[in-house]
Amino acid sequence: MTMKLFKSDAGVFQPIQKRQFGFERLEKNLEDWLGANPHLLGDDILLIGRQVKTDRGAFIDLLALDQHGRVVVIELKRGRAPRDTVAQLNDYLTAISGWSDGELARKANLIPFDREVNNLVRRFKEHFKVTHVPDFNDEQVGVVVAEDFDSDFITQISGLRFDCRVLQFSNFVTASNDEYLLINPLHDSARPAQAAEEDEGNENGEAVSVPADVKERFSRLLNDVEGLLEHACPAGEGWRLHRSRQYVQGVFSRWKTIYEGISLYYDPTDRTLQVHTNCQPRHNRALRALLTAHRREIEEALGNKVSWEEHPSSCLYETVPDDPEFVAGRIRRFIEVLKPYLDETLPGRASTNGTGSVTKLQLDFWSGFRAYAEKAGSKLRYPVPRPKGWMTINTGGFLYVAIASQNRLAVYIAIKGPDRKKNFDLLKAEKAAIDKEFGAPLRWELLPTKKESQIQTHFDGKLLDRTSWPKAYEWMLHSLERFHEIFVPRIKRLKLRP
Repeated sequence: MTMKLFKSDAGVFQPIQKRQFGFERLEKNLEDWLGANPHLLGDDILLIGRQVKTDRGAFIDLLALDQHGRVVVIELKRGRAPRDTVAQLNDYLTAISGWSDGELARKANLIPFDREVNNLVRRFKEHFKVTHVPDFNDEQVGVVVAEDFDSDFITQISGLRFDCRVLQFSNFVTASNDEYLLINPLHDSARPAQAAEEDEGNENGEAVSVPADVKERFSRLLNDVEGLLEHACPAGEGWRLHRSRQYVQGVFSRWKTIYEGISLYYDPTDRTLQVHTNCQPRHNRALRALLTAHRREIEEALGNKVSWEEHPSSCLYETVPDDPEFVAGRIRRFIEVLKPYLDETLPGRASTNGTGSVTKLQLDFWSGFRAYAEKAGSKLRYPVPRPKGWMTINTGGFLYVAIASQNRLAVYIAIKGPDRKKNFDLLKAEKAAIDKEFGAPLRWELLPTKKESQIQTHFDGKLLDRTSWPKAYEWMLHSLERFHEIFVPRIKRLKLRP
């Protein structure tokens, strides 16, 4: 995968020599370059830490925040990045996923003055020029930068539960000592499917910033529309809000890549509110061909106000007034008419059997659980639903983990870190009182061969049985909140450190 760079000289291309670094110097140089120029990684990020020590004693090369409040862990490798880099990155991301805002601020060793949350918030607002700050550390992103990679590196890193980027670099120097740094993106699961549209800007080449009041108004409209659509949306399907510099968008979908299906968005460039089809460019051609073949019946079903467009990610749209009931009615009609075509075109939408794929079931389950928890007024912070077998709830200390695998529904508190055995033993000394407070015996597992100990409770139901989900939601929310009520006071009283 070695990259070569050539310079044209009167039509003759001459190779530019790749710089040879000393074994120790390369990683330090790259850290200096990226530390001073974080934009080389492809996104605007706020660098907050360098050589950040984790609770396990390892050091993260660079630590940053992106505009969505996600923590970005950047791992730099000299020469070829071996496969064990994936495990190393996973350990870093798992470790920081449990950090509270206070811990994140204290680890931010590039932030001057007091390392406090309000200082981190202030720097975030200044850097991204925003007035509203998202929740920090709800999600984590891993970035690996190296000169070369093992042949199956991308396959390995694609298996992580975290979004990741992989960047290959080469440093070149000409005979006149001009220096070039070549960055080649090899993998990126962290960038939203339509994020490239944010960079297009307006017709004058300038990025449009959506005003905060417009975003807030659109969010309220979307909430109203979602309520009106409650009976039209099948279980597991629902709306996700996406804010960018150029537009605000709500997307209705059940496919794991999020931006697939029917969407509603407000575009400040032409001040329009639109309902339109929305899918990745690589699928849009097939969808366009299918819709075009049935154009007459689609127009009859949707009405003559629908417009057809040549766009990389959209086939047709309709401009609508800013009226929730009207918008909800039109979206309901779009769903009724277009859903069969979307199911046929988009991989992962159509069911493979009576219940659908396991990952689809998991996404449906977590989407339904999060909606149930929010409606119930839960004070815990639940992450964006993903098509995975677990959901991690960050409590600012120990982690609560909810499990939804094919034949198992469970909740446990994860005890990690160098003192995990000591912490586990201190809590287990109060086992009888804890079990009594919880209302049922818990399963206490030290798990000496793993990197965590667990205190578990299980539900007598299965993910494959959708009829058990309402009771599972009630049980899971009750279990998580009882864990929080029971363990947080003890963690503080016993002065346990995660």
